[in-house]
Amino acid sequence: MIFELWSPLFGCERVVGYSQAFSVSVDVLGQPNFISESGGLTVSRKEKTKGFNVSIDHRFYLAAENHYHAVHGLYIVPYCSFNHPCRQNTRVFDSRLFAGNTDALLDINIRTTGVEPGYQFAF
Repeated sequence: MIFELWSPLFGCERVVGYSQAFSVSVDVLGQPNFISESGGLTVSRKEKTKGFNVSIDHRFYLAAENHYHAVHGLYIVPYCSFNHPCRQNTRVFDSRLFAGNTDALLDINIRTTGVEPGYQFAF
């Protein structure tokens, strides 16, 4: 089985004060392509991907737990994100008993909010 995955991510974090930061990131969603062959069955997938993700967060670095200033150390982060995956997949099957295609379309909007802990290293 052969996998390929490509998904660029662009992000920026701006320090605000001693122990806080804002972060914004944008990425293009990727999905692995594969080709599989076993027992006389060959499966390949053709796809069109147009998805993206945008997220913003406000990081609170825990001054009592960290020895360094913000963007290094333990933090708590409330975040909001918007995901829009839009994919059209076609699977092509080829064997002695069956040869044909299956199609699937995904086009949704996902909004998420939450709070999570994290740790960031700064070199």
